[in-house]
Amino acid sequence: MYYLGLKPTEEDIASTLNQQTYDALNKINEKYPSPKLDEMIAAFETGTMEELGWNTPMMPYHITTSLINGKATVKSRKAIEQFKIGIEEKLDLKSIIIVEDLFIATAMTPKLVESSSKIPYMAIWMNNSKPKDCTKVLEHLLYKIKESMKHGEEKLRSYYSIQNKAMFKDDVVGNISMVFDTYREREVWYCFIKDSEKINFESFIKKIDQ
Repeated sequence: MYYLGLKPTEEDIASTLNQQTYDALNKINEKYPSPKLDEMIAAFETGTMEELGWNTPMMPYHITTSLINGKATVKSRKAIEQFKIGIEEKLDLKSIIIVEDLFIATAMTPKLVESSSKIPYMAIWMNNSKPKDCTKVLEHLLYKIKESMKHGEEKLRSYYSIQNKAMFKDDVVGNISMVFDTYREREVWYCFIKDSEKINFESFIKKIDQ
């Protein structure tokens, strides 16, 4: 299996991501108070996220632009050969999306490295979940065509669609209840950040033996 993507170059990236997540949790909780958010905020303050079942991703902090799995084909070999390693790009951390007891991620869209993902993202924390869970849920929330959507869903998609095109005048927070597939009903909270952090990434390839 080959991961093609981008990874942050900052040594202390965990501190930056955790501070942004903590700030987002507090902003959301001011408008949409929740015992679950209170619990997570307290865990950040005491460094006990792991005790609540949360862990950092398998390959800490990366955006997967392509995942080549299975037997090598002419097409896959060509994709690996043509992928350029070491391309640097600064991306704004403009959004934090929290799915109850599943994952915390930021949606980030690179411009210099082509992505095959419908919704490129970087996972920050995972709760007994896998990358495919993040991918499926984010596509459901941000990409899948639906006959009708609640106001909160429309708001989420609207701000996601402009996060790379415009500056936000203020922080934007929201909360929706999601019922999707096998994930049962879960709360989803989001924060689009006015004063976003710029994170420097570089392209990489990682081979993982299965």
